[in-house]
This record gives sequence, C-alpha cells and structure tokens, in this order.
Amino acid sequence: VQSFCRYFNWVKKPSQLDMNTNFHIFKDKIKPMWEDPANANGGKWVISMKSPQLLDRCWSWLVYALVGEELDENDDICGAVMSRRARGDRIAVWVRDKDNVPVINGIG
Repeated sequence: VQSFCRYFNWVKKPSQLDMNTNFHIFKDKIKPMWEDPANANGGKWVISMKSPQLLDRCWSWLVYALVGEELDENDDICGAVMSRRARGDRIAVWVRDKDNVPVINGIG
C-alpha cells in the first residue's frame, strides 16, 4: 500500500486530465473489459458528478479504499473506472456478480 501511495500521489488528479480520458484500477489479472471472466456476470455502480473538486476527492478516496482493502471483504469488487466527460464525469465500481443483490446493495 505504501509503495502504491508513493506513486499515486504523483499521478495527475482527474480534474487535470483531458476530456474523454479514463483511469482504471482493477485487481491483479482482471482486465477492465466485460469479456474478462471475472467481469462477465458482473455489473457496476455509477456515480455522475459535475464538480471537478468532488471528482478528485471521490476518486482518491475510492482508490485508497480499494488498495487498502477497506471496501471489499468478500472479493466482490473487480475494480473501478473514472471517466472524464464533457457532459459530466463518472466513477464506476465494477462488481463480480450482478445477481447477488444483497452484496451489490451493500457495496453501493
């Protein structure tokens, strides 16, 4: 975690990125695509926002929580995506099993 934080602190904040840019953070050996077996039966929670400052705070909080294993007790989160868009920025948390409603709601 410490090594990750050392590097993550040097990465540009989402609000400093060009439009139509995505950041992905996924567990080891899981690709950020629905065709990956870990994601094939999954879904995602999406939050949209217009505030660049809120985007920066939410993305940092989420990344640190994922890397520090604060959110994912049962290995149900595959990863997260931050998307800069002109019509509103988005953060999505990808989950492993869309049919496990109690777990999905807990993550949300």
